[in-house]
This record gives sequence, structure tokens and C-alpha cells, in this order.
Amino acid sequence: MRTLVVLLALVSSAELARAQPASSRSPDAPHLAATVVGIATWQPADDTYVSPNGPYLDTGLGGVGPGIAADLSYVAAVPVVVAFEFSTASISVDQKGRLVGGTAHSHLSDTIVAGLVGGDFAHHSLQIYGGLGWRIGQPTLNDVSVEDSDGSRVVLGGGIDGAAPVARRVDIVLTFRYWFTDRGESSRQIGVGNHVLRFGAGVRVRFGD
Repeated sequence: MRTLVVLLALVSSAELARAQPASSRSPDAPHLAATVVGIATWQPADDTYVSPNGPYLDTGLGGVGPGIAADLSYVAAVPVVVAFEFSTASISVDQKGRLVGGTAHSHLSDTIVAGLVGGDFAHHSLQIYGGLGWRIGQPTLNDVSVEDSDGSRVVLGGGIDGAAPVARRVDIVLTFRYWFTDRGESSRQIGVGNHVLRFGAGVRVRFGD
């Protein structure tokens, strides 16, 4: 009889665990997440050749512009997060000087594809990343591409995400990314800098937690 009671207790415990509602499970369970944010990029200009009253370049190709970013991430129970991220943004500036052939409407559109690794803290409300990626795109002057063969397209950097839940699997997210990319001389001559800072706000959806 005692054996039968023990067996019934074990079976009952297993059934209760199976019937446990998803909302009561550990919030730190491993899961996938997809994030989409609108971003503002700030890319400080390189002023090596810039002089407001000089003959070469009146202003650099930099400033603030709009864009979008998205990522797919996996959060382990360690807690470690691994993410694959895509972001793109553009800046337009009117320039004058010898280095742009007199006058030019200049455009900079940097697309960055990157892999990131970091930590996931405080029940997914804070994530800190570091990683590297690849920069796609090159500046244009009056719709003519500026070749930058001596520069590097590798980007190094990282960032931070802050999230607040609005539903069980949905968060509102604020993001920041900093990237360094070594531009070539052709880009520096029209005032394109090496630093890319991107600020974003959007939504994250978690799967499997």
C-alpha cells in the first residue's frame, strides 16, 4: 500500500508540473528573440580638410540621419546572449570646396551587418554586447560613388539594450550601438569620420521562454 501511495504521489506531481501555466515558468529560460527598432545615426565628420572659409571643404560629410535596425538573438540560461544584427541609416549634406569639385550634394549610407556576444541581466531588461561586423556602402557626391579602396570595411564595437515588458513575450526596447570603422583617404577628404553611433527605440518579441 505504501508503494502505491508513493507512485500516486509521483504521478500527481508530474501531472501538476505538466499543467503548470506558462506564465509561472522561469523568466530566465533559454529563448530566441527578434527585435526591430527605428534608429537615429550620429556620425561625427572628419575635419582634417575642413575649414569654413578655406578652399578645400566647407563642411564634412557627417551629422544625424534616420534608419532602421533588426536583430535575431538567442539568450542562454547562463546568461549569455548571442545576436546577429542588421542596421542601416543615411546622412545627406550640401558641401562646397575643391575636394568636391565646387559644390556637391553628398550622401552617406552605411549598412552594418554584425555578430554580437554579451550578457543578459535582470530578467532580460538589460543586455550588454560586444562584437564585430562588416560595413556595406560608400559615400556619393552628386550620385557618383566615391571609391575608398584603402579603407577597411570591418567594424568593431558594441552597445547596450534596455527593455521593459508590455506583454508576456513583448518588450519595448531602447538601444545604443557604437561602431568604429577605419575609413580610407578618399572618404577623409570629403569629411567622412570613423565613428558611428546609433540610438534606437522599438519592439522585441521573445519565443520559447
